[in-house]
Amino acid sequence: MRSEVMQGHGHAYAGAAIDIRNRRHIDDAKAIRVTSAVAASGGSNARVSRRSAIMRWLRRAHGWLGLWGALMGLLFGATGIVMNHRAILPVPAKKIERTIAHVALAQAPQSAQALAAMLQSQLGFDGKPPRLKVEPANTVYWNDRPVMQPEMWQIWFEAPQRFVRAEYYAGNRFVKIETFDPNLIATLTRLHQSIGVNALWVLMADSIAGSIMLLALSGLLLWTRLERRRLSGLAAALIAFCLAAGVALQSL
Repeated sequence: MRSEVMQGHGHAYAGAAIDIRNRRHIDDAKAIRVTSAVAASGGSNARVSRRSAIMRWLRRAHGWLGLWGALMGLLFGATGIVMNHRAILPVPAKKIERTIAHVALAQAPQSAQALAAMLQSQLGFDGKPPRLKVEPANTVYWNDRPVMQPEMWQIWFEAPQRFVRAEYYAGNRFVKIETFDPNLIATLTRLHQSIGVNALWVLMADSIAGSIMLLALSGLLLWTRLERRRLSGLAAALIAFCLAAGVALQSL
């Protein structure tokens, strides 16, 4: 009888030990799942934080690019509208007054470069170098008779508010000077086209064009909110636009 009781207690102790081990295994499995969940949430939070930082940087860059391009963008936009609709807008027409003068020379210049340097100082075009074109001497016909035309030099001086063309035949004692004076609309148009401007203006215009392009790209990225689905759609739209533009350019 006593042996049976002892065997019963032994079975009970064994069952209790098995239950304790099973509970330990369950607790360990729960702990592993909790740790994995915490690690996964930590990685997700890191991705969200990284995306938020990129979005904040894009917003700042978008704002500064818009501020830089605002003033010059207004000038280029206004002149572009005037150029596109100059036939119907109630604005003064683009006019350029032309005057011609023949200026006597104390002595014949030795080269086109020497004449250009002399005229540049006299006409007040300092800074930007003039454009030169030299046409060699050739035979022309006058009253059906061949005549040897001497070498001709052409010199252009450019500025947004004024430009001059000088014409000189080698050996002459005078030079023909054509002066062109554009009005305000014509001057703004020349500024828009970067005609007669210095290198600083060209760099500024290029920076404005670049800022507009970056402004568009940053705006598109802000629209996507860096979501994978929107980024894929944007990439597909850009590829389709580039292909359509390439086809259109080839058909021109």
